[in-house]
Amino acid sequence: MNGNFWLLCMALQLVGLTSSAQTTDPQQVAQLVANRIVEECAFDFIKKPIATRQEYSWYFDYQNMPASASTNTHYVISELVFQKESESAAAYQLAVSHTAGRMVIKIGEQTFESTTENDHQLIRQDYELLDFLTYFSLSKVKKTEKTPLPVSVYFYPTKDTQPSFWIGFVEADSRMTTRQLSLQNPLWATASTAFAVRPKAQQGVVSDLPPMLPATPLVHHFPSRLNFTDWRYYTGTFLTAMNDVTNHFGTLDQSPFIEQHLQFFYKNKDKIAAENHATGRLSGPFTLYFRNKMLDDFGPQGTAVLHYLDRKYGNDLAGMQQDPFYSILENILDNIQNKVARLKDGTLVRITPDTSTVQSDDLFMAGLPLIRAAKVLQRPELLEDAVTQSLNFHKYLYNEQTELYHHAYFTWSNEQSCCHWGRGMGWMMMIYVELLHALPDNHPQRPTILKNYRAVCSGLLRYQNEDGRWHQIITDPNTYLETSATAMFVRALAEGCTNKWFTKKERKKMRAAAQLGWSGLCSKLEKDGQVMGIVRGTPIFETANQYANWNTRPNDPRGLGAVLWAAIAMDKLLK
Repeated sequence: MNGNFWLLCMALQLVGLTSSAQTTDPQQVAQLVANRIVEECAFDFIKKPIATRQEYSWYFDYQNMPASASTNTHYVISELVFQKESESAAAYQLAVSHTAGRMVIKIGEQTFESTTENDHQLIRQDYELLDFLTYFSLSKVKKTEKTPLPVSVYFYPTKDTQPSFWIGFVEADSRMTTRQLSLQNPLWATASTAFAVRPKAQQGVVSDLPPMLPATPLVHHFPSRLNFTDWRYYTGTFLTAMNDVTNHFGTLDQSPFIEQHLQFFYKNKDKIAAENHATGRLSGPFTLYFRNKMLDDFGPQGTAVLHYLDRKYGNDLAGMQQDPFYSILENILDNIQNKVARLKDGTLVRITPDTSTVQSDDLFMAGLPLIRAAKVLQRPELLEDAVTQSLNFHKYLYNEQTELYHHAYFTWSNEQSCCHWGRGMGWMMMIYVELLHALPDNHPQRPTILKNYRAVCSGLLRYQNEDGRWHQIITDPNTYLETSATAMFVRALAEGCTNKWFTKKERKKMRAAAQLGWSGLCSKLEKDGQVMGIVRGTPIFETANQYANWNTRPNDPRGLGAVLWAAIAMDKLLK
């Protein structure tokens, strides 16, 4: 964009002509969005029964077996359908977990058997990586003229209490379950999967066999509205941002709501844990708290806990350590430093989609609690770890030609992922802001951090849309304009201008870009505080087209914290 265009946009923004939003006043925007978050938090559990499929597996339990059913054998009869003519079973494995006893599964002419003396619950390692008890190759399962193939499942429990089992299909080479390869509920097979299993004979099974088991009524679905009260990285993010709104604006005190939110979690987590164990439920309230393995599971949530404790106890560390939330915080920090997988150079990685993936999101998930806990708890080693992560993520994800970050880096192939995904890069920009506020001027790595930050900001300006926003794939104008990334970039640019992290020559164009971005961001704010155009949770895709087709959701909580931070940054800049 040329200089005259920038000046025109700045002038129009001042008179409110470039935005269709009701307001561009940062404090009013923060109030509207904070009010919307509060409104979305019902602080209640509304349960609805659903089918047995969850986490791309089946779950069967027998607590409600009919009295006529066999007391020592449980039987399910279905049919395996190959949805694609070219599909072979050799690429998949049959995976099972079950309570104490013996399982016999027959698929066509093949028989598989699993025995255990101990209960084995299905364990969730990642969003699509599950640990089952036993895996069976399906390489000998062949299509025949009798397709669909008959499937029989026999379970012989050795305990009288709550017998149950899980069945799923996984990729043979990675043991990951995916939406494309998942086992569907027997009552509602869909044509979009590689396999589907459906009940044999809708009129019922042979009369001398126990009836086919229905979905257990103890497995519940929780409506999307509860997402705002869940233990998720995005709730931790917007609670932390609401804490910052309270500190910055003063009159917008969100601390009672933050306390209510955390207390709701604390008062209900043990009850939910017991119910999960009794029903075999893997998904539901506080799922990530119970998994407790990935940075998504605890990072930003830990930051919200940190600020809650800091507001309550201040400098009284001894008192803080007696609070039950403190042990949760300590566990989170220990997980980040000692339990999450790392490369040899210390870089935090995910175990999927390959064995060690550097993913842009994770710099924020770990960096935010590390940086802020370093100050509150007076533990400088946490800040040093965050510095190391920022430098290493830059090394793996930076592209010198575009001056932007890729979504991920795959260590098995030594390749960066296909695309510059907007929000993924936005999370990294958030950590630049946090680090540059936290690092003293004489820190030996501050010049490098500052150099990297300024280079990426320069790259961002090359791809800003004329209305101020950025695209889902930053370098691809054919993808839609995305709100959460725009908010993050606005914050990064505005903070850089206010704090003079840019040179005097740079500040003029960076300020113009921040103001134009703010105008575009405010155009996506509704009267009731809903924010439009936020992309939903996004995996690492293989093509730009997949990112382009990954849709947005109104008021998706993954982007609301970013909007609040952008409001704070713009309020500083405009003042």
